[in-house]
Amino acid sequence: MKLLKLIADKKSFHPIIFKDGINVIVGKKTTADKKVDGNTFNGVGKSLIVHLIHFCLCSNKIDTLEEKLPDWTFTLFFTHEGKEYSVSRNTSNQGKIVLNGETKRLNDVRKWMSELLALNNEQLTFQTVLASFVRRSRACYIKYNQTSTFPDEYKSLLTN
Repeated sequence: MKLLKLIADKKSFHPIIFKDGINVIVGKKTTADKKVDGNTFNGVGKSLIVHLIHFCLCSNKIDTLEEKLPDWTFTLFFTHEGKEYSVSRNTSNQGKIVLNGETKRLNDVRKWMSELLALNNEQLTFQTVLASFVRRSRACYIKYNQTSTFPDEYKSLLTN
């Protein structure tokens, strides 16, 4: 699976284009006097991008998106085995996802994603595999094999 781009239906959101290879999201905020701000929560948007990738790829409901960005629709384009797909999800109607132009229930798209990647194990789902590659929280960087804030040793071993 290769991510291609992430867009939104609002002009204030700048499209994120993913390049071939590894993509690293970096950002630095400076103060008005051009000094580097030591605050690690700088509002550049690095963490938001990671959350939006998970959001488009069938995460659980993210209440903060609904509160802070009501009625925004985000669309993620990706390829798998040479075929291009698009998934769109609205922050105010998070139980539905538009997959290649067709509206589907969240759980149906989750199942489809797991089948697409030939994950035939209840413990090894698309979301557990995705969490290994796109880590959402600081707790997921403490150990190489910890992909969630509530690690399960069996799932960690299985996923890794």
